[in-house]
Amino acid sequence: MRGVLLALVLSALSMPAGAATWWVRTDGSDSCNGTADAPDTAGNRPNCAWRTIDHALSQAKCGDTIDVGAGDFYGEDLKGFPTCTTSPLTLRGAGPSPTGGTRVYIELLDVDESACTEVATGVWECPAPPGAMTSPTSSTEKQAAYQWIDPAGSDYVAWSCQRTDGEMQGWVQLAWMSSVSAVNGNPGSLAYNSANGKFRMRLWNDARPSSTQVAIPKPYGSGIGMDLRSKSGITIEGMQVVAGTATCISPTMGDDFAFRDLTCYGGGIIVQGVSSNWVTNLTIERVKVFNAMGRPLDETQTSCLDGCWEYGRFSSDSQCLQLSGVVSSTITDFTCGHTRNGVSFANGTKDITVTRMREYGAFNHGVQFLSGDGATSADDPSIVLNILVQDSEFGASQEGIFLVCVRDVEFRHITISEPSGFQIKGYITGGRGCPFGLPRNIDVFNSVLNGRNVWYQEIIDARCNAGGNEDFDWDYNVYPSDLPSGTVHRHSASNSTMNLAAWQSWSGDCAGNSTRDPNSRQSAPRASIFKNPGGLNMANDVTDPPLADLVDSASNPAVNFASSAWPGSGIDLDGNARVGTPDAGAYESTVGGSPQCSDGLDNDGDGKTDYPDDNGCQNANDTTEALCGDGFIDAGEQCDGSNLGGQTCTDLGYTQGTLACTTSCTYDESGCQAAPPPVQNLRRDDTR
Repeated sequence: MRGVLLALVLSALSMPAGAATWWVRTDGSDSCNGTADAPDTAGNRPNCAWRTIDHALSQAKCGDTIDVGAGDFYGEDLKGFPTCTTSPLTLRGAGPSPTGGTRVYIELLDVDESACTEVATGVWECPAPPGAMTSPTSSTEKQAAYQWIDPAGSDYVAWSCQRTDGEMQGWVQLAWMSSVSAVNGNPGSLAYNSANGKFRMRLWNDARPSSTQVAIPKPYGSGIGMDLRSKSGITIEGMQVVAGTATCISPTMGDDFAFRDLTCYGGGIIVQGVSSNWVTNLTIERVKVFNAMGRPLDETQTSCLDGCWEYGRFSSDSQCLQLSGVVSSTITDFTCGHTRNGVSFANGTKDITVTRMREYGAFNHGVQFLSGDGATSADDPSIVLNILVQDSEFGASQEGIFLVCVRDVEFRHITISEPSGFQIKGYITGGRGCPFGLPRNIDVFNSVLNGRNVWYQEIIDARCNAGGNEDFDWDYNVYPSDLPSGTVHRHSASNSTMNLAAWQSWSGDCAGNSTRDPNSRQSAPRASIFKNPGGLNMANDVTDPPLADLVDSASNPAVNFASSAWPGSGIDLDGNARVGTPDAGAYESTVGGSPQCSDGLDNDGDGKTDYPDDNGCQNANDTTEALCGDGFIDAGEQCDGSNLGGQTCTDLGYTQGTLACTTSCTYDESGCQAAPPPVQNLRRDDTR
């Protein structure tokens, strides 16, 4: 009995009091107690890390932190999150790096690539991992859940419909084939060979399995990745997530979610609330979502130009990010690549600030704002309103920005790259007109607006019935003039096109109390605006991201042109400070004098460049990198701390003493001394 009591006491002492940190490692064991960042060895048990995140979720409480080490975590379900209303549960990885970070595979099983055999040129058969889904039946299983491969080991996607030879990099989808024989002629496909219990696959670019990673999903469940439905108070950060499900993360009807430093492949972040239970206080920072759609079955299509959209199998509603019924939230540094609809703000989403969003490669809409079909008035709870999007770029999508029946949406310092357009609709699906007074108050300022489909406004509100379409304001924008039609705007309702001057004076719609670009410019050609105009029309999209940065030229109409009355975030899409009169668009040019603390130069010669690396910079807007007290002698300083530049009192004309430095980085000569005057032998006349 004494032994039992002692064991109970020791067990109690080993449990952390209050908030605890639990450890998960690839060399841990769920037989450990999870209290130590240590491997599962005989000498460490029981004080060692757990092996699976799922087990950690079953043990952790609100306020705790689950610290997941670097490496690959296959087969995780991630369905056991608690509901936290006072202090959050934090799931933290070692970072989203594809090599040294934490990689989590939701409902995906590892394939033994070393056991694969080549059965035809470029066609392989690999043993099915135990528990694999071998016979998907529904279209959802075939399209959203099935197979993945990492052909390049990179963590980004660089592909759009407009490219004929684009490469999706990172984890991408393999299309399911109903017959084994169909795999042979279709790169990027897979089928199960029941005759030998193996998967037959032909990888993209005819890659060898031994040079890649292949993962197979478990039998399809709910289609939910990290399941946060009806949860609250969850923070997830520092991971690369590959989803064998339709979504990566799925918060619904809860509060206080934070997602930071994440990369998701295969499934998007789907956030949904309802008017009786909005999702509130959502924070998204430094998150990337890629390849939520799949890949074209025929990537050799040579005629895929404007209007030609050749795709493989994909979920028709796949998105990088969907906010439906989300209020009072922020999105910062979000990247979306390759999906059906990139980002959606829908059904009562309101009071959202978006800063530095980059979206490209969507089949349809890059970013869309959609009020609910059930809306009955301009103040209906399902109306999307009060959204600010700043310092962002949208490109390589059918429509870069698409708005339906919304109000109070503002765009500042955005760049729309072709083939994107800008579309405003005054009707809800089914042709029904918007509620009274909608759309309303759509503002676009300080932006570069370009599109292969032509920059256009489409307003169809039963031909302006019910007094909608008011307070549309554009100003300080730049429109390239060498678009295919040579025009800037198109108004579909009246089937008219026009240049900027005609647009400014046109009164053909019913948008009352509106202004049309009184201080905007139309400029030719695009090459005078963008550093890489080819990146906007198929020549070079294989970059991360496709380049649409500004040409560093004083003649660029987007340089030092926009209104400085609204500073916005003060930082552009690349993190460069906006100074003086800011540039139009998502990027700030260095022409015209960027501050030293964000100009990419080591101005003070201390071996450090710009804020925050150079401690001479208090922020990115500092005009000098010099900081008295940093130990380096910068321009305008005689000395700095103990660094006297090799100078001594003697160098300053003294003969002795100790030179010092004041707190204002000037010489302190109080310790320096001149030579004493020579001793004079006085003559005394009374000396005898």
